[in-house]
Amino acid sequence: MKNHILFVTVSLLLCSSLVNAQNSKTSKKGENHPIENKNISSTQESTSTNGEEVFTLVEQMPEFPGGNEALKKYLGDNLVYPKSARENGIQGKVIVSFVVETDGSISEVKVVRSVNAVLDEEAARVVKAMPKWKPGMHNGEVVRVKYLLPISFSLN
Repeated sequence: MKNHILFVTVSLLLCSSLVNAQNSKTSKKGENHPIENKNISSTQESTSTNGEEVFTLVEQMPEFPGGNEALKKYLGDNLVYPKSARENGIQGKVIVSFVVETDGSISEVKVVRSVNAVLDEEAARVVKAMPKWKPGMHNGEVVRVKYLLPISFSLN
């Protein structure tokens, strides 16, 4: 049993190291990839409903128009804390997954880490309403990229 636990621990560490190594290889020197850009995998995913590949890590990640500061402003201006969640003291971080298409539009919006149904719905609503992004690039081509976005709901 001890050997099995050790193997699982070593395997997890090795997988984590491989993902980190891949991330550092694809990042350009001096380029920042904020937490919002963390992806589940460092390989391309299987095909989507329309048969086109969806990547999770590319040479140039998609970008919200105006960059991360503009994304934070957009979220701040457009998120509405649901009244029922506010009244019940519900708070937390919802993680939303979506695909930035080759034209910059947003598709396949899914909540991958839930806090509460009303907060999840609000986070998904705001993501679906986002303007077009600058699409991701890989090997000189515009590609579809899966993106994870954490959205925090907190009461002050």
